[in-house]
Order: sequence, then structure tokens, then C-alpha cells
Amino acid sequence: MLKKSISFFHPRDLIYNFFVYSKTMNTEKNFLINGLNYKYRLTNFQLSCLIEKFIEKKGIDSSNIAVALNETLVKKSEWNKTKISENDRIEIVVPFAGG
Repeated sequence: MLKKSISFFHPRDLIYNFFVYSKTMNTEKNFLINGLNYKYRLTNFQLSCLIEKFIEKKGIDSSNIAVALNETLVKKSEWNKTKISENDRIEIVVPFAGG
């Protein structure tokens, strides 16, 4: 008696989806931060992840910054909940002393 294998996916489809989605997930996305183009490879498209990568690269103290996404101020408590997309405009402002 032959045993039939039940498969919901054809191996060709699985391989195709793997390459399509892995390429999409690993590509760099463009973001306009403080008027300049930056490319970041993100695994999670939340504002907090992008800010973390940006301040790490620039060596900025993150304790006292303000962030606007597409000209709308975003509270620090909302950074983890705020989704971002490629080509979003982000302004990161750092206070400094002087007069």
C-alpha cells in the first residue's frame, strides 16, 4: 500500500517565498532624518528601533531628545507603538546650552 504524503505547500512555492521574503526583509530602507537620507536595515519597523540605530551611529545622548514623524511630534512613550515606513520624514532634536 502506498502512503500518500499530504502537503499544503508545493516545495517550489516554499523556495520562491523564502527568497522573495528574505530579500524583502534584508534590504535597506530609506529614511529622511533631519533633512538627510539615511539607509537602515531594520527587522522591526517601529520608530523606537530607528531612533536607537540613529543615535547609536551619531553618538547622541537619548535621554533628552524630541522626535517628529512626518511633521507630527511623537511622545517618547509612543515610540514603541509608532510604525514607520520607507521614505518617512523624521526630525530628531537635541537640546544644547548656549545663547
